Amino acid sequence: MAVRPAGFACLPGDPAAALPGAHVVDGEEALRGEVRAAMAEHLEPILARFGPPMRRRGRALWGMVTDEVVEGLWYVARLLGEKRRAVRELEALLPGTTKPYAGSAAFRELNGPDGAPLPTRDRVSCCMFYTVRPRGHLCHLPAHL
Repeated sequence: MAVRPAGFACLPGDPAAALPGAHVVDGEEALRGEVRAAMAEHLEPILARFGPPMRRRGRALWGMVTDEVVEGLWYVARLLGEKRRAVRELEALLPGTTKPYAGSAAFRELNGPDGAPLPTRDRVSCCMFYTVRPRGHLCHLPAHL
């Protein structure tokens, strides 16, 4: 598989704005909208193909997408030492009102065993762990930062 983008979006001050294929947008929220639209355009045909065999539709599929986008970017941010920034950016990217995505980044803090704040998030969809280990399945606690 190869990815050959026809263009890209960027902010006016970005040095890449002068490159061929650049689509300059007016502000960070417009750029987030471009990211959401590009993800949806890429994933819609995949969901259309895999939804029926998985016996999932609409909100359930987009809930899984919402969770996997947040979890994937959050994971990379943890590796890069950008946990707090990722929480802010993901909450802005997926605030819960952006169709077709189902739900928000859903970050919150719990008290850890020692009483210290423990950042976590609530999934929109089921993790489906029961499909991997059906015997004795218990849902896991939310993923932690």
